Amino acid sequence: MENMILIGILILFAIFLFGVNIYDRRASRKREDDLISAVMAKNLSEYVLASEHLTPTTREKLKKIREENKLALKAKKMDDKKPHEEEGIPVT
Repeated sequence: MENMILIGILILFAIFLFGVNIYDRRASRKREDDLISAVMAKNLSEYVLASEHLTPTTREKLKKIREENKLALKAKKMDDKKPHEEEGIPVT
């Protein structure tokens, strides 16, 4: 009976340490990201924009991805133009 109680306590202690480890990893990741944004920022306003407090929502991220895709498609169309279709005066 005493062995079962001791094993139960050890299992609970291991679960507790696992939870503390996960929490500490997340907190250190947050501190690291904050430090990187502080180092990379040129001034205070860039730092504020890069901080976690103003991170974009999923909807904003999707909107940004859509706009980037539109720009990429336009750039691809411009690259696909044939030389005789280009606008402007040919220089010889």
